Amino acid sequence: MGVLIEKMRREGFEMAITPPAVVTQTDENGQQLEPYESVYIDVDLEYVSNIVENLNNRKAVLLDAEEQADGRQMLTFKAPSRGLLGFRSWLISETRGTAQLRSQF
Repeated sequence: MGVLIEKMRREGFEMAITPPAVVTQTDENGQQLEPYESVYIDVDLEYVSNIVENLNNRKAVLLDAEEQADGRQMLTFKAPSRGLLGFRSWLISETRGTAQLRSQF
């Protein structure tokens, strides 16, 4: 499978543009490593099951789910960065803009 590289020249500069790719490293044992993020989502109770299912399909792991004083849920996940591509827009449309998402690399 080849990678499409498009070159652009403008005003004496040349740029190479490639599709997004997962940045990985290999450790001394030969195991492939990739970047992970801690994801915190504050959401209404009615959307919790859909969010957990969607993030599980994206290889995220639910670490904690605690109930807030106002009846909402605070979900904590460990998710690979590649699994979060496109998730924010899905979350906004799924919860009709009521969820709050915070992630830390």
